[in-house]
Amino acid sequence: MLKLESYKLFKRKIVLVVITGIFLIVLLQEISTIREYKYYQKDIELMDKYKGIYTDLNFTRFYKDAKKVLDKQEISYYKFRYFEEERQKTKEEVFNGVDFDIHFGYFNGWINLFYKLTIYLKCIPIFIVIAFASIFSYENECGMQEILLSTKNGRKECGKSKLRMGFIVTNIFLAVIVFVPLIHILFMVKGKGWDTSIQMFQWLMDSKLDLNNLWMFIHTIFLAFLSINFIIIMTFIISLKVRNSAIAMCISLGILYVFRNDIINTIFYENKIASYIVSITPINVLEGLHMAGLEPVKVAGITIQWLYTVEALYIILLAAGVAVFYRVLKNNQKYYSE
Repeated sequence: MLKLESYKLFKRKIVLVVITGIFLIVLLQEISTIREYKYYQKDIELMDKYKGIYTDLNFTRFYKDAKKVLDKQEISYYKFRYFEEERQKTKEEVFNGVDFDIHFGYFNGWINLFYKLTIYLKCIPIFIVIAFASIFSYENECGMQEILLSTKNGRKECGKSKLRMGFIVTNIFLAVIVFVPLIHILFMVKGKGWDTSIQMFQWLMDSKLDLNNLWMFIHTIFLAFLSINFIIIMTFIISLKVRNSAIAMCISLGILYVFRNDIINTIFYENKIASYIVSITPINVLEGLHMAGLEPVKVAGITIQWLYTVEALYIILLAAGVAVFYRVLKNNQKYYSE
C-alpha cells in the first residue's frame, strides 16, 4: 500500500512541478552566494584574530584593524551598532540586559545560512498542501473512498499508508532542504563561527538566549521538524473532513498564511501579546531567529525562554494531532467496518 500511495503521489504532474520549482529556488540561491566566497575569507581572517569572550578592549583592537581591511559599508555597520557618535559603547550598552558572556567571532556566513534556510523551509508547507490537501477529499469527491473502505486492506491499511507516505516523503524533502545550505556553508567558511553568540546578529543583540550559531541551527531544525509534521497532520485531517479538493486546499492555505507576522504587525502595531500569539502559528515557527528574539515569559515567578516553550508546545500538538487524525479516520471508517 505504501508503494501504491507513493506512485499515486508522484504520478501527479503538479507535485513534480512544485518539487522542481522548490529545488530551483534552492539551487539559484546557493549559486548566487558562491561569488561571496572571497568576501567571506577576508571577514573570517580578521575575526579569527579576535574571537573569544567579548570585551570592550578586544572590540577596540578589532575595530582598528577592521578600518584597514573592510569597506566603508561594513565599517558603517559596526560604527552604527557599537558607537554613539565618536564614543565606543560599553558591553552593557551594546548587549542590553544580557547577563552572560558573549562570544565574539565570525557571523556573516551564518546570517546568510539562517536567511536562506527560512526561505527554503517556508516552501515546504506549500508542497504539503498541494501534495496532500486532496489525498482523502479527492477520493470522497469521485466516490472512490466508499470502494476502498469496503475492502479489508482498504479499510485497515489505506489511511495508515497515506499518513506514513506523507511523513516519509516530506521529511526526506526537509532533510535535503536543510542539507544543501549546510554543506554550502561548510564549504564556504569551513564551519567557522559555529561558537559565536547569536547576539552578534544585529536584531538579536538583546536576546536573553545563551546560544551559539550551531545550537541556534539545531533548534531551528528541530522546530521546523515539529512544525512541518504538524502541518502534515493538520492537512490530512482537513482532507478527511472536507469532501471538495479545492476547498480543502483553500482552507489549508488560509490557516497557514493568513496569520503572518507582517499582516498581524500591521493590524496590531507594537502589540506584544499579538506578536507572541502569532509566533506560535505553524508557518511562523519556521522563523527560528524570530523566536529567539522574543522576550522570555514568566510563569509562577520562573523565567522561561519563549523558544523552549514553543518547542514543548509543538511536541504536545504533534502527539495530539496524530491522536485526532486516527480518531477521525476511525469514525470515518466505522460504518464500513461494521
